[in-house]
Amino acid sequence: MFPDVRRRRLPKLFLLVTALALPLTACGPDLGKSNFARTTVPAAAGSGQVADGPITDAAVAADVLRTIQPCQFLTKAALGARGLGTVENDPSPSSIAFDTCSNKVKDPGGKEIRFELEIGSTVAPRADKTAGVVGGLPLRVNKTGDTDCTVAAMTALNPDVALTVSVTYTGDPCRPGQAFVDSVVRTLHNSPEKYSTPTGTVLTADPCAMADTAAVTAAVPAAK
Repeated sequence: MFPDVRRRRLPKLFLLVTALALPLTACGPDLGKSNFARTTVPAAAGSGQVADGPITDAAVAADVLRTIQPCQFLTKAALGARGLGTVENDPSPSSIAFDTCSNKVKDPGGKEIRFELEIGSTVAPRADKTAGVVGGLPLRVNKTGDTDCTVAAMTALNPDVALTVSVTYTGDPCRPGQAFVDSVVRTLHNSPEKYSTPTGTVLTADPCAMADTAAVTAAVPAAK
């Protein structure tokens, strides 16, 4: 004679459980379908107070930097030791650009990180991009777009000269860039590999010294 109360409760209970489950599902991705490796890059240097005045670090003086081999920082061993990912090949040194070298790394998730290092670059981020110090040198970081970042350890100011690395990466390109620049500056303060400098090599020539006042006046006698 009495209605079956349990039969009326079952549909309500089912709707309640379903309603509770929906917000939990919407809170995050379906991790059961994820099969990619985790993408990680080491934390980078950059903290510290920026020193005022000229840069007097002998390890990054212009005459020293002219003799530094850039590809030593981008070999399989050097990049592999930084924990950025997998490096397939050593870089090929340029026969004309003695201050530039590049290579690429695959991060733990399989994404490519491209590095290009230029020693003694005069195309550096502006002073308002200063983000701390690295090895005692002012550090400037400039991110352009989602995948490109320029990181520079300044070696001279006014005019600006830097150790500059350009990074292309679909993750955060500035983080591996800062980690890389930090390791470059550390090596420069220890025992970096240098080019041989036989007598007469242009590597040790100072282009600014060649264009002295007498040379300029002879070529351009009038102000116009």
